[in-house]
Amino acid sequence: MVEVSSSVDDMKHMFLPSSVAVVGASREPGKVGYSVVKNLIDGGYEGRIYPINPNATEVLELKCYSSVKDVPEVPDVAIIAIPAKFVSGTISELGAGGVKVAVIITSGFAEVGETELQRNLIEAARKAGVRLVGPNIFGYYYTPKNLCATFCTPYTRRGGIALTCQSGGVGMAIIGFTRSRGIGVSAIVGLGNKADANEKDMLEFFAQDENTKVVAMHMEDLKDGRGFIEATKKATTRKPVVVLKVGRSQYGAKAALSHTGALAGEDAVYDAAFRQAGVIRARTLDEFLDWARVLEKLPAPKGENILIHTSAGGLGVILSDACSDQGLKLMEVPKDMMDALSKYVPPFGSLRNPVDITGSNTPEGNLETMRIILRDPRVDAVIFGYWHTIITPPMAFAKCLAQALEEARSEGIVKPVVAALSGDVEVEEAAKYLEERGVPSYPYAPERAVSALSAVYQSSRIIQKAPPSSREEIEVGDAVNVARDLMEQARKSRRKVLTEYEAKTILKAFQIPTTDDRLAHTVEEAEDYASKLGFPVVLKISSPDIVHKSDAGCVKVGLTSPQEVASAYKEILDNATKYDPKAQIMGISVQTMVPKGHEVIVGSKKDPTFGQVVMFGLGGIFTELLRDVSFRLAPINMAEALEMIGETRGAALLKGFRGQELADVEAIGEILVTVSQMVVALPEIVELDINPVIVHTREAIAVDARIVID
Repeated sequence: MVEVSSSVDDMKHMFLPSSVAVVGASREPGKVGYSVVKNLIDGGYEGRIYPINPNATEVLELKCYSSVKDVPEVPDVAIIAIPAKFVSGTISELGAGGVKVAVIITSGFAEVGETELQRNLIEAARKAGVRLVGPNIFGYYYTPKNLCATFCTPYTRRGGIALTCQSGGVGMAIIGFTRSRGIGVSAIVGLGNKADANEKDMLEFFAQDENTKVVAMHMEDLKDGRGFIEATKKATTRKPVVVLKVGRSQYGAKAALSHTGALAGEDAVYDAAFRQAGVIRARTLDEFLDWARVLEKLPAPKGENILIHTSAGGLGVILSDACSDQGLKLMEVPKDMMDALSKYVPPFGSLRNPVDITGSNTPEGNLETMRIILRDPRVDAVIFGYWHTIITPPMAFAKCLAQALEEARSEGIVKPVVAALSGDVEVEEAAKYLEERGVPSYPYAPERAVSALSAVYQSSRIIQKAPPSSREEIEVGDAVNVARDLMEQARKSRRKVLTEYEAKTILKAFQIPTTDDRLAHTVEEAEDYASKLGFPVVLKISSPDIVHKSDAGCVKVGLTSPQEVASAYKEILDNATKYDPKAQIMGISVQTMVPKGHEVIVGSKKDPTFGQVVMFGLGGIFTELLRDVSFRLAPINMAEALEMIGETRGAALLKGFRGQELADVEAIGEILVTVSQMVVALPEIVELDINPVIVHTREAIAVDARIVID
């Protein structure tokens, strides 16, 4: 097998080729092989083009070759447009000839159920040492090299945005949007079935590509979740990465056995992974494309102070609400700025933020107030809201703003500015005028202007964020052995769900504080254990078949005497039999009773894309009702654990909200960190719940636990 080179080196063959072979080149207009060759020529590619077709001697006045073996040099990349059944053989031939990358436009593989054909293709490429892009794609563009290796129309407007897409339909939407808005790109790449090269490979190349300022990626799934996240963490320290991840349904959660499994749906995990890696996640195609262009166009803000300048009070309210929804901070207008503005703002206007200069203001008043705001170093970003008036028509407003900005820039003042224009159709021409002068402008859609500015702030915070601190490793050797012994016993009993007693034994081995438990098999044992532990105690069924014990009536709390223990023991057994006559009963767990406190949940799930994921949220019976949870990819450190806790709405309760007891948040964090390292050390854990963890001012104790293994 041929040794495969690094991903970036491979992608350089694709994006920076000296020569391109087109396998399946055609002389017939309308054929994919004809369009690819024509677009390479018409797009202005200056490298050498080698059409490959055994039945032709010339294609579009270029010499045609029967085989890649006949080409006078080794092409850097081959574009393949031949029937699917011939592609694997062609890949083997390309590898033998030294070609490093094949871009497969051909469809007819896994996307139509031909999974075996795609497996054969992957195996052929692996043996040949050829990297594959596709199959089932429209091709790709790389404008710095005038490279239009696609059957779509050429795209030659250069810019700093690299766009990738998994879907051909979305790819066409991207091409149409960028062309209609006059947006320059560095690249547009189709990924299709992702038989080999995927988003990670593209991201690694674009992260180091000086021609790319923003990376925007549409995806339906990830083939290498962890690899993508690691590549993204490195990329987002240098340039923004925007992702549109589609397919956000929760159907997969229905089969989950634990609370964590039910809550950690696919999209929730993607969301957590993206947040951890510094991805700016768009929810719609419009956001995705708009944010990409704005991030390339606007500078990073120097601070959080945002000011709204508007000519209509109602528009100011809409913009203010949108800022609040996006978590953007509206600054207090300093008195000296108010004094300066008051010379141009009528008494019935507003000098507070939003600054309302009113619709009665003249172009001169617009210009002077714009100058004051843009020149003030305390203002970090500005949203200009325009309302259509006769006194200052749309184009007059646009020219005033363009002039004020040009003056500010000439003085070295650079800050992000967006414009929201409301009015008749004339505002469209004004918006276009501003766009041409570097101001993202939104007719009829004030919320979109704020959304765009929010994306700029997200990017700035990510790039400025300090790298995560190192993770302290815990000693897990003996604890892992204890856990694996218990798991093996469960497997021998053909069980995937450990009992609470078994799960807590594992937690104790990893030094996670838990209740003191004893497993009783008779009433007498239960009474004896309760007396030794000290009253009050709790009794619970120990059965792998009764997952939700409270629902089955198999939990009794606050037992204060041997008599109460005996009665509870019998009642639990009766309830268990009624709930599930076939349930395997392994005993009754007798536990110390923990005083009431804050109830939280700590959990984990083995995600098919990202591996082990940890979860934190409000616990007890409210876990699935409130769904107030946060996630991170494991392992995490204490800083990340505290971030998780702080992201939930319930965090306010832990801080003593309205007289609530202060919670030991550090103790919760320690449990989260330990669980994250535990599940990494024990990949056979599929799901884990510690619910509830009862938290007091100086401790956090695991009261109930459940572990599901593969």
